[in-house]
Amino acid sequence: MRSMTAAALVLAASACAVQAAETVRRGAFDVETLASGVHVYRNATAGFPGANSLIVERADGLLVVDAQPSPEAARALLAAVAGAYKVPVRYLVLTHPHTESWGGASAFPEGTLIVASANARTALEDAAYDSGAEVRARAADPGAWKEPKRILPVLYAAAPFTLDDPLRKVVVYPLPRAHSRGDLWVELPGTSVMAIGGLLVPDRNPYGGDADVRGWIGALNDLIRDDVMVFVPSAGPTLGSDAARRLRDALAWTRGRVQEAFTNLVPAPEVVDRVMADPALPTWFDPRAKPSFARTIVTEAFDETMADRKRRGLP
Repeated sequence: MRSMTAAALVLAASACAVQAAETVRRGAFDVETLASGVHVYRNATAGFPGANSLIVERADGLLVVDAQPSPEAARALLAAVAGAYKVPVRYLVLTHPHTESWGGASAFPEGTLIVASANARTALEDAAYDSGAEVRARAADPGAWKEPKRILPVLYAAAPFTLDDPLRKVVVYPLPRAHSRGDLWVELPGTSVMAIGGLLVPDRNPYGGDADVRGWIGALNDLIRDDVMVFVPSAGPTLGSDAARRLRDALAWTRGRVQEAFTNLVPAPEVVDRVMADPALPTWFDPRAKPSFARTIVTEAFDETMADRKRRGLP
C-alpha cells in the first residue's frame, strides 16, 4: 500500500508532468499556450479560481472547450479572447453537464454552435437534474448560489465525431457514464493535448455525486496513453498520465473495499462508514478538504455494488 508521502509525490509529479509554458495575463485570465494555436485560459478571479477554458484557433474561427461556471465569468472570458483574436467564436464544446462546464453558455454569441454528448443533452433537458451540486458545495455561500440559465447543446452524439477544419481538426469523444451523466473528451490531432473536463482533478478530492465509478475507471484506463502528455481538466493545472493512473487506482481501491465489506458480511447500512473509517482512505482521498467529496465516491461505489448484487439475487 502506498504511503501518504508517496501518494503526495505522485500527485505533485502529475501536476508537473508537462513543463509549464510561459503564462501571460489577459484580463481576468492566466493564459498558457500548449501547442500552436491551442491555449488554456485559467480564471484567476476570486469567484472562480482555476476554472479552465481551452481556446483552439481554427480556420473557421475559434473553438472553446467549457464555458466557465457562470455568465459573468464567461463574459470576462469572451472579453479576454476578443482582445487577442480578430475572429469570432464558432463552437462551444461542453465536456460534461455540471455547471462548471456549461454555466456560462448563455453569454456566448448567438449562433455559436454548442456541442456536447447526447447524455449531457439528456441530463440538461431534465429539470430535476442537479447540475450544480459540486459548484454549489464549493461556493462561499452555497445557499446564495443560483443555477444559471440552461442552454441546451445543438450538436450532440453518442459516438465520436470530427469537427473538420484545414487548420485544426477537433475530435469529440462522448463517453459512457463516468464522472458525470454525460462526459466527453476533446482530442486535437497533431498535438499532445486533450481536454478532459471533470475526469481528472489536481488533488485527492474528486466529486462523485453524479458518477459511475466503474465507468470512470474504464475512462481513466483509456486516458493512460503514450501519445497524450497534456490533459486539460475543468479546473486547475494541466495534468499528465500519472494523474489518471492515480485516480484510477483510488477508484479501484474504493470499489475493492466496498466489495470486501460485503464478503466479510458487514451489514449493508454500515458499509460506507466502514470504508470511510479505513486507515488507508487518506492515501487516496482527502477527507479533511473543505468540502470533502470522499463520501460521495464511496457512496456511489456502494450503490453500484448493491445494484449488482440485486441483479444477481444476492442480499
